[in-house]
Amino acid sequence: MDVLGVFSDERAVSPVVGTILMVAITVILAAVIGAAVFGIVGDIGQTAPQATFEWDYNNSTSDTLTVMHAGGESIKREQLAFNTTGATVQVPGENGEYGDSNDQYLRARPKQVIGDNGTMQAGDSATANYSDFESYTSLYGWSTLHDGRLHLNGSTATLVWNGGERSAVLSGWEGPDENE
Repeated sequence: MDVLGVFSDERAVSPVVGTILMVAITVILAAVIGAAVFGIVGDIGQTAPQATFEWDYNNSTSDTLTVMHAGGESIKREQLAFNTTGATVQVPGENGEYGDSNDQYLRARPKQVIGDNGTMQAGDSATANYSDFESYTSLYGWSTLHDGRLHLNGSTATLVWNGGERSAVLSGWEGPDENE
């Protein structure tokens, strides 16, 4: 038996290496294609709706902010949330009248103002005023207001869609400067 001849014959190596490479490439391609297909299938039905909104701000006695669905897809109201930053509520002083030196300006956040049933479609709107907000005090924490004036100067508002695993800001509004 020629021992050195066994190591010098390389004809059988090429088919084995070729087969291993083909199996490896097939496994990698199957994994990549499977991840792409299952990733896309998992996202179906969870994309943010395409819609446009208009905002109307009224700062007469107590601020109100209305968001109107101006066009695009209908959206379930239960999937919409109204958020603000920088909003305050003025609570009257001891005499119950505004303008008293004892008036308090409390941090405010909206409660659910879009609603929990039906859909919001083109032409529909939702209006937020002081009764749609909660105020914060160190004594009571977040609580519903029974009287007060909403102030949105210097604040921002957003309309947020929540589709379960995903959420998206659909529209935003920026309030006038504090001095206006």
